[in-house]
Amino acid sequence: MSTNVWVLSYEHLKGLPKPDEALTLLRKIASRVKPIMRKHHWRLPVLAEFFPDNPGLLGACAYASYVLWYRTPNPRIDD
Repeated sequence: MSTNVWVLSYEHLKGLPKPDEALTLLRKIASRVKPIMRKHHWRLPVLAEFFPDNPGLLGACAYASYVLWYRTPNPRIDD
């Protein structure tokens, strides 16, 4: 769980190496959009990493914005 009021929790892909790197990247992403979220009073319960088969898919949203998946451009996936 996070102390950030705009993004409540972060999830990395289980079973992949370097989970700390993935969580750090997700936190950096959240910090960059925090001013926008604050301005509009948006809150996101879960920001999660995902790696779909389609390389053109960069993100997805589910359950009326309760979960936002972000494709992390991370070399740990290819290790």
